[in-house]
Amino acid sequence: MAERKFGNAFIAEGGFISLSDVLRDHTLKERITAVSGIVLDNDPTPQILADVSKAAFRVEIDPNKVPVLSTNISERDHYFADYFGYKILSIYHARLLEKELEAWIGPAFVPKDHPLSRVDENKDALVIDLAEKPIPQKPTGKVGVKSYQDGIWPYYAKFEVVDEPGVLGNIAGVFGKAKINILMMNQPEIKEPEEGEDPVPQKPEMVFTFYPVKTENLQKALDKVAKLEGCVSVDSYLRILEHKTTL
Repeated sequence: MAERKFGNAFIAEGGFISLSDVLRDHTLKERITAVSGIVLDNDPTPQILADVSKAAFRVEIDPNKVPVLSTNISERDHYFADYFGYKILSIYHARLLEKELEAWIGPAFVPKDHPLSRVDENKDALVIDLAEKPIPQKPTGKVGVKSYQDGIWPYYAKFEVVDEPGVLGNIAGVFGKAKINILMMNQPEIKEPEEGEDPVPQKPEMVFTFYPVKTENLQKALDKVAKLEGCVSVDSYLRILEHKTTL
């Protein structure tokens, strides 16, 4: 099998250099902590992370262990992504940990100032995150893939709710008891159609972004929110990609 070639593979300070150039620079190579890229239609899904991990970290993973996430993304999700300062992109991500690799593929909130948000979504691009100093000990050879439920990430979540007093407090109370810290919240006002306009039914919504939280803990809290009388449905929840590419 031919070695995969990455075109615009590394992005830092707004500039592009190839992944091979990074790997030839010993100082840079030893500072790689994570890689993220846009999923293209012709990508071999989990295999891409196996290829990237082998090139960037010199480790081997079983592609079948890589979780491929799917969720229904609505126009409202894109609206709120823009409202909070993000874009929704389908990405692949791998982060090197002490003894294993965290790897996953799926849609995520990507900050508008993230390099991936500034490239054509139809082009092969890979962002490499760097530590400030070389990492003294990195695992090599075959490593395991971290459980998706154990991952700790910032998140976004959207709910359809009943438009009545107390709903926000009840939902926030669930997150408070679970010790999940809310970063931002938005509850759009339900607007009545103006005279002469066709009435467009609007569903009461609440959206939240959260500080980094263990995925399993968030999922359990969302299950409890879904059972509240004031919650009609948990429509979506997505990871928020953070990055550090400073040289």
